[in-house]
Amino acid sequence: MNVFAGTGFASAIRTVLGVVTGLHVRDPRHSFYRGSVIRVEADKPMAIHVDGEPLDTTPLECAVVPGALNVLIPEHTRPGLFAG
Repeated sequence: MNVFAGTGFASAIRTVLGVVTGLHVRDPRHSFYRGSVIRVEADKPMAIHVDGEPLDTTPLECAVVPGALNVLIPEHTRPGLFAG
């Protein structure tokens, strides 16, 4: 889960540019979390967006469902692109 801190239009533009250039990983306003279950809470309800679409408000709990996603990889893919 990626979390980006900040508010307003300028912050959103900075975040988008950071993601596009790959520099968001060095941004102190960016946090990355990994887990099988993640719960997001806030002092007051905050909007949750997933892939740019409004989803819900906090609190929100996300769980990984093993084997729930099938991925098709094209035959002519650069070697190592999908290596773990």
